[in-house]
Amino acid sequence: MNIEYNQLIDRIVEHNGLDTIICESEVPDRAPIFEGHFPGNPIVPGVILIEMMAQAGGYIHMLSKDFEEMAYLATVRSAKFRNFVTPNQVLTIKSKITHHGGGYLICKAKISDAAGGVVADSELMLKLQNFANEKMREYIKNIALQAGWNGHDL
Repeated sequence: MNIEYNQLIDRIVEHNGLDTIICESEVPDRAPIFEGHFPGNPIVPGVILIEMMAQAGGYIHMLSKDFEEMAYLATVRSAKFRNFVTPNQVLTIKSKITHHGGGYLICKAKISDAAGGVVADSELMLKLQNFANEKMREYIKNIALQAGWNGHDL
């Protein structure tokens, strides 16, 4: 996980090519965000956990459509934080598209810790839109390749 660059997914573990994905991410030992959240008791902010679930949901669509469109977080329909996330934790992010509409999708996602305990879950709406430019499309595609996507369904 590279919080400073908003790259919150480290590995794409499984993608069925249609509507589900499983990803992993390791919270860094140190990050500037922990200096204020909170000194002596670093906790990953909930907004970062929501973005992590949104990125996993967006990858479902982008991988299955060869990065034709970008998925942007549009609405947080619900989100629950069930436990704190701290440095060095390894997290599993599971996301499933529950509805695909004209120009958007809805996904349900959850984040679990290494012991399998759910630390957060959500229902999110993602807006689908053409990439602003080819440079952006290639940048996002390269992040997916670095995360283990091989250019085809896993």
